[in-house]
Amino acid sequence: PGLSGNERVDALNKLATTYAYRDFNRSLQYVDEAFFLAERSGYGKGMADALRNYGHIYQYQGNYPRALDYYMNSLSLFEELQMKNEAGDLCYDIGKTHYLARDAERAIEYAYLALEKYRERLPDGRQAGNVKDTLRIYCSLGLQYFLMGKCDISLQYTLAYLDLAIKNNFDIRDIYLIEIVTAERFYCNNQPDSAKVFLLRALNHTSENHDIETLKHRAVSFLAQMYSQEGKMDSAILFLSKAYRYFHEHGLLSSAVDASSDLGYLYYTTGDLERSENYFNISERIYNEMLARESWYAHDSLENTVTWGLELYFPLPEEKAREMIWLHGRFIYYWLFRIYNDQGKTDAALKYHIAYTDVMDTLNQIQRSNDLIELQTRYESERNEKEIEELAQRNSIQELRLDQSRYLLFGLILLTTLIILVAMVIFRMYKLRAGEHTAFYHERGSAPGQQIPFPLFQTGKEYPGQFC
Repeated sequence: PGLSGNERVDALNKLATTYAYRDFNRSLQYVDEAFFLAERSGYGKGMADALRNYGHIYQYQGNYPRALDYYMNSLSLFEELQMKNEAGDLCYDIGKTHYLARDAERAIEYAYLALEKYRERLPDGRQAGNVKDTLRIYCSLGLQYFLMGKCDISLQYTLAYLDLAIKNNFDIRDIYLIEIVTAERFYCNNQPDSAKVFLLRALNHTSENHDIETLKHRAVSFLAQMYSQEGKMDSAILFLSKAYRYFHEHGLLSSAVDASSDLGYLYYTTGDLERSENYFNISERIYNEMLARESWYAHDSLENTVTWGLELYFPLPEEKAREMIWLHGRFIYYWLFRIYNDQGKTDAALKYHIAYTDVMDTLNQIQRSNDLIELQTRYESERNEKEIEELAQRNSIQELRLDQSRYLLFGLILLTTLIILVAMVIFRMYKLRAGEHTAFYHERGSAPGQQIPFPLFQTGKEYPGQFC
């Protein structure tokens, strides 16, 4: 209230960004007004910000093709306005959209493009992006290469991130998180000893707040996983039990169901079916609570807790969060079916077999929907890239024609100048020749136009000199 002009457009865009992840309709209301006002006044940045917000809204609704369309239009406008940092942000948004649509190659392509934009120089000599921008891209590249199984490249970017974060005194949460991620990357590269060094380093940090304590128990869970791979089941169960108690007591449902399910699996592998059944039953109760709340958390106030690390960079779309909840159900029902089948409890086994089949049907539907969205996203991306390429070609042809016109005009000017110069030279030569003749006539005492008496016709004195 009270704002007008560009200030009002900027305020509306900020509100649209705030609500894009939680209240789509409200965000859409703000961005519609922002775009209308910006377009009417010709405020380019306001229009570009609004287009980006449309992209946010549709991305977090899972409509990746439409999100890409808005992002690409916003990118074009920011580039036209020579706003390099914002163009880098858009490249990151586009890469993130491809990541969510399971197109790792294009996600990596746009991550590198964002890095190039951030490294471009502004008129005052500064780089367009800052250290945080660079680290965000390093984090993205590390994750993409990790998901592609290229653990060596992933580790390089992760170590580069950690080094820069420490040198620039980043928030302890960033450093703590990346130390855990570094341990995971070392483990992926078959270097368990190095992985343990970073995990223990992370665990030695002081627990300054709830986020750090939560991340510390994530490290404890990962350490338990490493012990289980080494066959040290007692140590694995000890660490995992500690993690489970913390997650459960603090209402972190997704982390708690992970820990309890892992405990159920460990007890199953040791032959303790009773304890395995108990932990999987706990997992089922937590899973049902997650389904009822449609959330990973027991309380809304916990939604901003840093548990996985993505929270530091962008919220997970609701569709993805729901899909991951169903994946918990698949794991739980499968092992409860196995346990009851092994115990000879056929009725219970059949119940969980049916439940497992139902979950698989839901996940298959989600998979088919994801496949369709992935194809649509690829098509939209290729269409946008083709349009940009065609536009660049048209601009190139127009530039070539302009160059040809310039060269032709320059040639005509040069030719005209030469003609004038030649005319001036001829005219000057003519004047010089005329002057010479006039002097000659004066010397002979005859006027121009009179006949000159040659020696052959002279009857008096001879003509002094020679005539050629």
